[in-house]
Amino acid sequence: MQGHTVPQTPRLRIGWNVPGTMTRLGLHMGMILAWCRYFPTHLPDLVVATSAGAILMSCCITFDRAVLRRVRRVVKNLKREQIYVMSKGLVNTGFLLVAAGGTLVITAVSAGSLGWFWAVIVLALAGLYAVARVRTSRLYHWPARLLIVAVAGVAAWRVSYGLPSAILFCAGLFMFELLLERSLGVFLKEVGSPFDNTPLRKLLLDQDVPRMAFLAKTELRILAADVEGPGPIWYSNHEPLMCDPQNPEHGEQFVDGILGSSALPGRFPLRRLRSKTPRDGEVWTDFPIEEFKGVADIVFRFDYWSPLQPGPSPKHWLADLFQSFDVMRDHNTQEKMEKYELQRHEDPSLPRVIPIRASKRLAAQIPELAVYSFKPGQLARSIMLGMRIIRENRDLIRRELGIPNGDVVS
Repeated sequence: MQGHTVPQTPRLRIGWNVPGTMTRLGLHMGMILAWCRYFPTHLPDLVVATSAGAILMSCCITFDRAVLRRVRRVVKNLKREQIYVMSKGLVNTGFLLVAAGGTLVITAVSAGSLGWFWAVIVLALAGLYAVARVRTSRLYHWPARLLIVAVAGVAAWRVSYGLPSAILFCAGLFMFELLLERSLGVFLKEVGSPFDNTPLRKLLLDQDVPRMAFLAKTELRILAADVEGPGPIWYSNHEPLMCDPQNPEHGEQFVDGILGSSALPGRFPLRRLRSKTPRDGEVWTDFPIEEFKGVADIVFRFDYWSPLQPGPSPKHWLADLFQSFDVMRDHNTQEKMEKYELQRHEDPSLPRVIPIRASKRLAAQIPELAVYSFKPGQLARSIMLGMRIIRENRDLIRRELGIPNGDVVS
């Protein structure tokens, strides 16, 4: 009697969706460390990442313990200067404004030496001239200049030893105008973005990130937005003919793809890559579920917090910028997730999406992480918080993966 073969249960294909924002950087690091501790035999087959998620996953995609320990040290001690610096155009604008301010002080002092009566008159004329420069055509500029020079000359004639002060006032006023116009021209024409992320590019290359990513078993797909298309741009560590670990050009292009995915519009410079201009991937979508179809059976989405809730408006311009961006992204994401659930209802073969989120107790600690200020210990706290979030969701993840209790490392 012939034996019967027992049918093998197909291996569960696992996908990860790792979204961006700097607030999630440390949380992602803690998540990866905790996952490798509790579920070391259930690593993802495909990771789709954007922005800060793409930066971190490119460093950790091998899931090698020694590499993870090294990346953790880097993230824990990360400084702002390792990510971005002020752009050259913005620095030049600052220098010109400082010079213009110094010139204005010298001009005011020279006006004061003419005596209070004449100082008030020439400064009032200078104020009227400034208004004329802003609100009228160039036809009125030269008459205003001549009037100021004439009044300063009269003041010098009426005040003993006033000629040097009058000359210094006129020269200072016109130099201030020149420097101010130059600073405005530099700001409008040369400042493509306020920050330059070249330090991050150097950090990723120095850490040998591209070579390790190319050799990794797990595929990493990085999403960027093509602002010219418009449309999505994908960069993969398994991309044919573009992932040679020994080819420096391939490594540099991979890093530029990472930078493109994290290039928040208006903050970081445009970079041309393969005839396209990639920008922050979440400009296109924060829920790139299409990439998992036919590749994964289950997708874990590490967003950590629930959809945005009503709250006070931010006071600082940078917080206002990012909160507005979060509101826009959150709305688009929720709409796409709802449509996807309708698609799954019609086609159950589509992968399930499991959001991994913090409990209310841990979620209350996330806004306290002042990641943008890079205060000592903040990123270390963020890493620990990410580990605790996975620990909280351990039973949920185990059920979704179909792992018996005894198989989980504790």
